[in-house]
Amino acid sequence: MFCLLAAAVDFWALGICLYQFLVGVTPFNDDCPRAVIANILNYRILWPEDDENQLDDDAINVIKGLLSYDPSLRLQLDGKDRMNYFDDLYSLIFRS
Repeated sequence: MFCLLAAAVDFWALGICLYQFLVGVTPFNDDCPRAVIANILNYRILWPEDDENQLDDDAINVIKGLLSYDPSLRLQLDGKDRMNYFDDLYSLIFRS
């Protein structure tokens, strides 16, 4: 059980980092800590709408999968899928 939760937390953190790498702020960003916590608990993510920072559907789906509030529904990988996923993630982040 502990290993499953640890992996789920790692994937949550990866989703936070991926969003921040692509957008420039954390996904649940707000003016005060209480508002950030409320955004997390209510799953309020501000997706950029301006043309310069807008994310494509693949990026949004990966981030949503990683940030699923329910750890059992969170995007996770096993065995051979891990390498392919991280290759895809690398190309998503660094595509020209």
